[in-house]
Amino acid sequence: MWLRGNYFNGSSEDYLEVLKATYEAVKEADPEAKVLHGGMAAMEGDVVSFWKPIFEKGSQYFDIANIHCFPYSDVAAKAELIVPEFKKLLSKYGIDKPIWVTEAQYKMGETPGKILGTKYISPEEHARILVKSYVISFAWGADRVFYTSFKAERFHPPGFKQAALIDENGEIRPAYYALKTLIWKLDKFTSAEKLAEGQYRFMVEGKAIYVLWGSGQIPEEITGEVLITDIYDKETRINSSAINLTESPLFVEEHPH
Repeated sequence: MWLRGNYFNGSSEDYLEVLKATYEAVKEADPEAKVLHGGMAAMEGDVVSFWKPIFEKGSQYFDIANIHCFPYSDVAAKAELIVPEFKKLLSKYGIDKPIWVTEAQYKMGETPGKILGTKYISPEEHARILVKSYVISFAWGADRVFYTSFKAERFHPPGFKQAALIDENGEIRPAYYALKTLIWKLDKFTSAEKLAEGQYRFMVEGKAIYVLWGSGQIPEEITGEVLITDIYDKETRINSSAINLTESPLFVEEHPH
């Protein structure tokens, strides 16, 4: 077994041996340190096959489950950073541990897929997908999400440039502002819950903040005057009965008096 570039080149059993030795060494040096297994590179069939024996035999050798997501094809329309599928896989092996998405990004522009054909992701849709993906991931148990492509550089491959929040000329894309709003609203959340499709409730410093999109009715528990914030930080104070949901997420919270 050996490392080639940044990738492990060996069998599942080889990696389990490395993981066990690393975990034990880290814990001996610092019992409070947290250990992640190597990032599982998406949920393709061969990748899942590699990791199944490790999750079955070696879950005691990591504290945090680790997934990467680079949805350049059909999955780009799903807006979930594959956390639900990853969570279900872990559950098959009785693993209930924090999940970190240590590499995540969505590519805008033309996105070819085997199932959906070529799909064009506009800058505005890129921003909407980013917010939805974080919200859904948190509701499925993700503790951390690390976006990988903040600013494009000229030497980056095309996929990274198209996923960047700031292009190589320094132009700020809509997804940058959307992520900034998401952090401002939800960064200190203590719980996240799915209420219905496109409807999520976060508890942030003791108060509920809802993230809503789609075509359904708003949750019945939202009543009276509320503060609405769109993904670009535009605030509106209205009666909850006047909320109009679209595919662009809204942050809804009690009207501050």
